Amino acid sequence: WDEKKAVVVGNDGLVLLTHDSGNTWEKVQLGNEGLGVKLLKVRIDPESVAWAVGAMGAVYASHDTGKSWRRMARTQDIAWNDVGFSSDGKVWLVGEFGHVAFADPKHVDDNGELEWQAVKVSADRSLMAIIFLDAQTALIAGLDGTLLRTKDSGKSWEKVLLPTREHIFALASNGHTTVGVGSRGLRIVSQQGGSSWEVGRVAKEDFNWHTDIAIKGEEQLIVGASLGQMTGRE
Repeated sequence: WDEKKAVVVGNDGLVLLTHDSGNTWEKVQLGNEGLGVKLLKVRIDPESVAWAVGAMGAVYASHDTGKSWRRMARTQDIAWNDVGFSSDGKVWLVGEFGHVAFADPKHVDDNGELEWQAVKVSADRSLMAIIFLDAQTALIAGLDGTLLRTKDSGKSWEKVLLPTREHIFALASNGHTTVGVGSRGLRIVSQQGGSSWEVGRVAKEDFNWHTDIAIKGEEQLIVGASLGQMTGRE
């Protein structure tokens, strides 16, 4: 959430919180229904709500910086791999077999659950990452070089053809440069909002799998089978 407070999620409903910049970590329980849940990703929305997603349709939200969590979607045989947030307040999910869904946290059904709406996209591969670049533009990336782009706030999605079949696991942007990383050292870079891409490697002779990336200014932190930091000019 800030320089001191952060959250980590993992297998068996694991949630860890730090309030001192990572020097110490506190374990938090999801509750009985969270036992055995495989959580794959956690992100914090613009309203400071933490969203954790994972296997078997797991979607959890915390409105109190991780102290308590509430299930926000029904159990189903879908693994949600990432969660993103559009400027109109909607929460977006991407997962295996081309599944995409969104919900407005302000709208709940009679059971107090979010009304998730499925989105049809032209992809049947597992989708691993979603990122909103501005109010209109967003990207979804996945296995076998899958890359989708919307220019109308998610109403329609088009395929972006890349000269690679490597998996894309993560996307990040600093506002003008968007970078994706994936299998066998893959690194893709766009300076034009995802309309065109340079396809290369994290480093020469790097064939490691990289599973996540964070960008701050011109610096990029890439993690996975190896850990590395580079500048956007490299």
